Amino acid sequence: MATLPAAIWIGNTDAVLNGPHGSVSQQARHAGCSRQAAYRQTPKVLQAVRDAQLPGPSRAQLLRDNQALRAQLLQQRQDAWQRLDFGPQRQQHFAVRASALGLSLNQAEELLGTVLGPDAPDRSTLGRWVQRAAVRAGRVLTTLDRLCQRRAEILCLDEIFFHGQPVLVACEPHSMAVLHCRREADRTAATWLGVLQPFAALRVAVHDAGTGLSAGVAEFAHAPLRG
Repeated sequence: MATLPAAIWIGNTDAVLNGPHGSVSQQARHAGCSRQAAYRQTPKVLQAVRDAQLPGPSRAQLLRDNQALRAQLLQQRQDAWQRLDFGPQRQQHFAVRASALGLSLNQAEELLGTVLGPDAPDRSTLGRWVQRAAVRAGRVLTTLDRLCQRRAEILCLDEIFFHGQPVLVACEPHSMAVLHCRREADRTAATWLGVLQPFAALRVAVHDAGTGLSAGVAEFAHAPLRG
């Protein structure tokens, strides 16, 4: 709907308040609006006049202030995007996440140094943060491992060596979940049998022909009780 010019509103108001009988109808025909519109506009025009007479800033000043505040808000939003919240808690979260993604402590230290400069934590501090997080995560994972091990029906088994020490690994192939990964003193049949004991639902084990591994799987398959 088109908006009538301000002069029409003023003319309609003058006809309502000051015109003789019939002037409202005549003004409405001249303005191209209804008599009801003229009557509705009258209190709005009067209120606008009263508002203009009140003390305080002018409309032009309010518009300038509004424009200045909008520019200030825009600048603050831009500054917020560039500002980094890197307090101690965020630094710890970064260090733990970086370690989980495979970054070394030296790499995490270098990245934090790029952001925080001389205020960045040193390598030993990062190491303590990561170690504490690992201990907390280990408590949760121990419970999750026990629950998942009871449900696994298929496992891929293998042995990985770190400086000659064996790490026995059990992976569920469909989910690719590692359900056991731990350093052991040896890789004998007895050690593998101990690893497999929690897997009460195991039906298929995929592995190479390693002597201890094969013997441990065979003993597990013939054991009368599991889990």
